[in-house]
Amino acid sequence: MAAHLMIAHPQRQAYELESLGRLTGGIAHRFNNLLAVISGNLEMLESQPRDDTSKIILREARDAADEGARLTAQLLAFGRRQQIHTVPTDIAQLVSDCLPQLRQLLPERVEVRMVATGSRLRADTDTDLLRASLEQLMANAADAMTDSGHVTIEVARVHLDEDYAPPMPEGVNGNYIAVSVADDGAGMADDVQLHAFEPFFSTKAFSAGGGLGLSAVYGFIKQTGGDMELQSALGHGTTVRMFLPANT
Repeated sequence: MAAHLMIAHPQRQAYELESLGRLTGGIAHRFNNLLAVISGNLEMLESQPRDDTSKIILREARDAADEGARLTAQLLAFGRRQQIHTVPTDIAQLVSDCLPQLRQLLPERVEVRMVATGSRLRADTDTDLLRASLEQLMANAADAMTDSGHVTIEVARVHLDEDYAPPMPEGVNGNYIAVSVADDGAGMADDVQLHAFEPFFSTKAFSAGGGLGLSAVYGFIKQTGGDMELQSALGHGTTVRMFLPANT
C-alpha cells in the first residue's frame, strides 16, 4: 500500500492533515508567545540572589520552559509556521556529506548505501532542516529493523504529473528532486500507514513516547513547496520519499 500525501493519497485525509496543520500552527504560534513571556520572567528571577531551594525550583521551571519551546518548534514545523532559510543546494552532495552521521543512527550490522541517479540534482531548501529530516527518517528505519538489514538512500530528479498520480487541487505537477529512504525492516500495516504523518501517532508503548517525527518532516517539506510519499507492507520494509521542487 502507498500513502501519497497530497499526491495520490485520498483527498479527504489530505484535507484533514491540512486542517490539522493550520490548527496546530495557530495554537503553537500563540503558545510560543506565552512561552516568551514565561522565559523572560524566569531570566529576571535567575539574575537575582536566591537560596538553594529557590534555585532548584527555578532550574526545574527553566527546564520545563525549554522543553515547551522545543515542542512548540516541532508543532510550528508541522503547521508550516517555522522559520526556514532556503538556499540553492546540491541535494546529492548534501546527502553524501551526511552519510557518516546517518550511519551512526543504525545498528552496526545494518548496511547503508547511497544512489544518486542522473544530474541536475539541485533544489532550494533549508539545509539544516533537510539534514534533520534525513536523521528522522533514518531513526525510523532503525526502529523498524533488528540488528541487521539494508537501508538505501536514493536521490533522483523526477517529473510528477497526472500520469504519476491523480491531480490534487493544490497542484504538485512539475520537476522535483526525490530523496528516498528505503529499509527492509518490519514494514507497516495499512492502518498504521494511514496515521503515520499525524502528530504524536506512535506504535510504541505509551511510556516510550510519541513525538512529532514524520509529521514535522511533512510540515517542513510542504512549507518548501514539496510533498511526501510513504510506501510500506508488513514484512517487506518501508520507503519514504521527500519531493523537493527542483531548480530549473
